[in-house]
Amino acid sequence: MAIVLLILMIVIMAVFLFSYFFLMLAAAKREIQLCTKLIKQDEAIRQAETKSMKKSDAITSASHDVRNALACMTELIKISCNEVSQGSEIKKYLTQMDACTKHLLGILNSILDKSKIEAGKMVLEDEEFDIFQLVEEVIDFFLPSGLKKGIDVVLDPYDCSLLKFAHVSGDRRRLKQILCNLLGNAVKFTSEGHVTVRAWVQKPSFMNSITAHADSDQNNGFLKHLLCFFNKTKEQSDGIKAVIGVQHDPNYLEFVFEVNDSGRGIPKEKQKEVFENYVQVKEKAHGEGGTGLGLGIVQSLVSTVHNNNNNIFFAKFTYCSMIEDST
Repeated sequence: MAIVLLILMIVIMAVFLFSYFFLMLAAAKREIQLCTKLIKQDEAIRQAETKSMKKSDAITSASHDVRNALACMTELIKISCNEVSQGSEIKKYLTQMDACTKHLLGILNSILDKSKIEAGKMVLEDEEFDIFQLVEEVIDFFLPSGLKKGIDVVLDPYDCSLLKFAHVSGDRRRLKQILCNLLGNAVKFTSEGHVTVRAWVQKPSFMNSITAHADSDQNNGFLKHLLCFFNKTKEQSDGIKAVIGVQHDPNYLEFVFEVNDSGRGIPKEKQKEVFENYVQVKEKAHGEGGTGLGLGIVQSLVSTVHNNNNNIFFAKFTYCSMIEDST
């Protein structure tokens, strides 16, 4: 009987040891497989990063050639302007050509800016400028496109507060880039009716930020992650403190820009996607083209200036910028 029990214990021990070693070997095999997959993934990531860097280098290299060509065009336009009489139609067309050339340069810069933003190397500028004049420039730039399509592109000064506080300090180029992208999208996808840019000035208000966030949820769910007022992370808490701080600073005002149009609108299921790069709402009947970068660039720029505690982006294509009043 004792021998039987001993044999049984030996068998059980052998089975246990065999099972243990089998499980250990299986675990080691799985670990080796996982390590192999990770190595392959790391290699694929490195290759993708290398390709991306090469593409970025190619774009940067090509941009210099494009810039040189645009610079030559700009100089030729200036020379031509000096050869024609003031007030003539040709002078007007040359001025518009100059604006278009500068806009092309802006598009080129926006593509390069996208790379800078992704690399975290975007540096905001600070210069004094006339913000009312800037908005008028943007409107004037899209007037010919609107006239060609039979739509009105107008500026609604609202309460004329923008004209009163026109002398400001901030990043003029980035603000113009944002407004041009928003207005350009509105004009492109509006076939009849109007495109209106409404602008006004108000004191920074925490309640305004809350209201804007609520509007965003009800309409588009637009750029929710850019609004820091309802999340509890340290970064977003700092954003709240920044807004409260500027409420009591007489040198800061809230500049609100709202672009409204009578276009066909964006389907609800597509509203979040339009802010991704190279994504467009496909409407074959209308045949509108483009790179799909416009709103993606706007989102990136707004995210950058927001992280610098300078700007907040609201829904309904409402851009609210905290810019220092230099008067």
